[in-house]
Amino acid sequence: MSDDDPIILRPGEGPVHRTPFGDTLVWKVGEAATGGQFSIHERIAPPGARSTPHKHHELVEAFYVLDGECEFVIGDRTVHGSTGTFVLAPKATLHG
Repeated sequence: MSDDDPIILRPGEGPVHRTPFGDTLVWKVGEAATGGQFSIHERIAPPGARSTPHKHHELVEAFYVLDGECEFVIGDRTVHGSTGTFVLAPKATLHG
């Protein structure tokens, strides 16, 4: 595969990672394949799953709720997200 080749993944395809918090992540593309510009993964989070609040100093992180509901912590705000909600965590902003 060269840098000019498209990456095409069907639903459910991509490396799978299970977190200790109960989430399943299906990686679509990592930063190495995009020259550090972005990465994309699909996260399947059962009720009660969570992410430890953290920051990225070089990355902006975006979330889009495809189905269901979840709660986001972005800086000092807590945001309820339902289907169709988009949330963006700017660089160096605590989020989870």
